Amino acid sequence: MTRNSIPRVKKALLINPPTGICFRDGRCQGSIELLTAQPERIPLELAYMAALIQEKGIVTRLRDFPMEKGTWQDVEAELTGFLPDLLIINVGSPTVDYDLSVCALAKKINPEIITLAKGAHFEIFDKDSLEKFPLLDLVIRHEVEAVMGKLLEVEELDDISGITFRAGDNNIIRNKNHAIFTELDTLPFPARNLLKNELYTRPDTGEPLTIVMTSRGCTYRCIFCLAGELSDYNLVVRDYSKVVDEIEECVKKYNIKNFFFYKKKSH
Repeated sequence: MTRNSIPRVKKALLINPPTGICFRDGRCQGSIELLTAQPERIPLELAYMAALIQEKGIVTRLRDFPMEKGTWQDVEAELTGFLPDLLIINVGSPTVDYDLSVCALAKKINPEIITLAKGAHFEIFDKDSLEKFPLLDLVIRHEVEAVMGKLLEVEELDDISGITFRAGDNNIIRNKNHAIFTELDTLPFPARNLLKNELYTRPDTGEPLTIVMTSRGCTYRCIFCLAGELSDYNLVVRDYSKVVDEIEECVKKYNIKNFFFYKKKSH
């Protein structure tokens, strides 16, 4: 990656690294395997990012290696066989060092690959992570879908809010935060076509289950939760018709009839 621009992307690979079945989106930063009544959840933010990338005509793959019982050897095989020029890594704070070790593997296979990571971890530890992992090119902070769209359209990284990136060997630049993304209804539906939907099931019946986002953010100020902090204590609600259309697509196209709704309430 050159100093202030990102090369044209032809193939993108988005991954949950094989470092345990965990919550990695937004405020969630824990293990699912240690819980007894929580369903396995699709990597919703990755699926939204993948949908945006697909819309640009870029060949896109999404691999949830923990759910697929994949290993680091499987990651290497995917990188070698697919040869993406953009790798997007979904990072969780408890597993960050293991998650970002994939950067070295990816650069070994393709030195020109762009390594990008996202996760709530980078709200605070963005520069630290880029310093610790010299083969990580840039990170997205928080509003991942809005920032992903800009990365695919804007050539100059200096012009993109919400990213921290490497501009030369010893220069790390932290752009200003991206504004709260309020246009949820403009997003394409998550790229469930790239997921193995049968792997995500209800813990009681074993039937396929997926996540549908109905709103984002939270106005409450609970000291134990990131939801309010990450949204600057705003609540953004999707139009109900968009939610119904997404549910209809899940039923008709993917035969998914069980849903876990992401929903927050305001005061």
